[in-house]
Amino acid sequence: MNRYDKQYESGAHPRHRRAQSVESADSERVDGVGRGAVERVQRRSFRVGDEDARLFGYDARCRVDGVTLSVDGWLAVWAPDRTFRLAGGAYPIAVVDGAGPTADALADCLDPAAFRAELFELVRGVA
Repeated sequence: MNRYDKQYESGAHPRHRRAQSVESADSERVDGVGRGAVERVQRRSFRVGDEDARLFGYDARCRVDGVTLSVDGWLAVWAPDRTFRLAGGAYPIAVVDGAGPTADALADCLDPAAFRAELFELVRGVA
């Protein structure tokens, strides 16, 4: 174990402190949304260039202007040349609660298949 490993384990290394601070900030955001608001629903292989990535699918709900949307999210993780890469995103798939002009306008413009195809194209572009 070198001195940097010892610093990291002890929490003294700057990268470790930064990681703890990101974890803390992320935890606060998740707590604000409410636990259980995001659920991992799928895990499979996904081709990115010449690499096989792990693709994780998530379901969530998002409230916008009094309208609740069902949202699909995807995160791909792969490690070409021993370096990690992450790419992903989310898109609305349906209006699940709400009425009125905002709900109608959102429902009219949702195209989950097109959104998913565009997201996967963007993920593959990270290669």
